[in-house]
Amino acid sequence: MDSGKGLVILYTGEGKGKTTAALGLVLRAVGYKRKCLVVQFGKVWFTGELAGVKLLSPFVKFIQGGKGFVKIMGDKLPLQEHKKAAKEAFERLYKEMVSKKWDVVVADEIVGAASSGLLPESLVVKLFTDKPVGLDLILTGLV
Repeated sequence: MDSGKGLVILYTGEGKGKTTAALGLVLRAVGYKRKCLVVQFGKVWFTGELAGVKLLSPFVKFIQGGKGFVKIMGDKLPLQEHKKAAKEAFERLYKEMVSKKWDVVVADEIVGAASSGLLPESLVVKLFTDKPVGLDLILTGLV
């Protein structure tokens, strides 16, 4: 991990591995006793990553936001509910990020939330422009 200005890392593409790669960086950071925040957009069910990361506390805070994936896996919620939940998750993420209490922040599936229209792309850009110096910011999701 960079100890200077901080990194911005983007994991995107088809298939699995994006969240796993981001959590690998979290695991490494925890080894150096760095504070990490993981906010998931759209994932609201039990996952192995959730259970595993909880074992890394007090170094990692894990927040699941959203109402599940949109229009797949049996989703029947109105799009507005998904948009509201994504905005709420973003607000929590942003507030935590600018608090300067984290060394690493993972915005898991935020790229998909923006590319599908759940979040305005301008909010994702706001993460880059307002990122505290020294913070490593990791974004994942399908474009």
